[in-house]
This record gives sequence, structure tokens and C-alpha cells, in this order.
Amino acid sequence: MRSSFLLAAFSILIFTSMESCMGSKLARQLKWHQSELKRAAESNLTPGEKLDILLESVTKMMDESLQPLNPEKSVKYVQKYINQNDVYVKQILKDVGKWQENMSPFQTIQYGLSLQKKPFIETFIDTLPKFEKKYRQYAFALNFINDIRGSMMKFGENIFK
Repeated sequence: MRSSFLLAAFSILIFTSMESCMGSKLARQLKWHQSELKRAAESNLTPGEKLDILLESVTKMMDESLQPLNPEKSVKYVQKYINQNDVYVKQILKDVGKWQENMSPFQTIQYGLSLQKKPFIETFIDTLPKFEKKYRQYAFALNFINDIRGSMMKFGENIFK
């Protein structure tokens, strides 16, 4: 009896410490995302460079949100990401939108094709349907991702379907 109690207590302790480590890891990841997106939004980088930073961050966030064991933590993580970075994401998308308006159709296609060569695009394309499926019931997450996808569709609709 005593050994099963100790085993149960030990299991709870291990699970709790794993959850705590996961929480601190997610907090560090959120800080990284925020600093990168803030740097991009407030810098004089080209809109293409800003978009690269945004897409890399969003790709990592989607992938990270699919990892945690606890679904509640995943949802909270995505909410925190959106709440912390919404201003920066909107600024970057605004800059990219202005840039896209001034592009010729050829430039738009050319940039869309160059996006396919970015190291994070394959992960973005693979992770997007999993993210959408997992967070379908959470409209806030899908609305956020749809804003980014809408911006991307202008570079080539077939790339992101």
C-alpha cells in the first residue's frame, strides 16, 4: 500500500515538474516571438524582410502550440502570443500590404515563388492544416491566421491552399 502511494506521489511530482518546465519554456518562446516581431515592426527593414520574420515567428508558434501535452496550455499559449504581438503583426501586415499594392503582377509572382524557397515555408504549409484543425473551435486563433494567410495569398493563391 505504501509503495503504491509513493509511486503515485512520485508520478504526480514528475508530471508537475514537467508541466512547470514546459511553462517556462513556453514563456521563453513567447519572449523571443515578441522581441523578434517588435524588432521587425519598428525597424527600417524592407517589407519582405519583415514578412520573413513574421512568417518564421508564426510558423514556430503554430508548431510550438501543437507540442504541449495539456490542450489548455496550448490554447493559452496561442492567446498570449496573439495578445502580446497583435500590434506588431498588424503593423507588419500594413507595411506588407502597402508594398504589395505597389508591386506589378510580375513582381508579385516573382516574390511568391521566392517564398517557396524560404526554409520555414514548408513547415508553415505542413503545420497550417494541423493548427486549423486543432484550434477550429477557437475563432480568435483562426481569425489571426486568416489575416496572415490573406496577405500571403496575394503572392500566389496556389502556394497556400
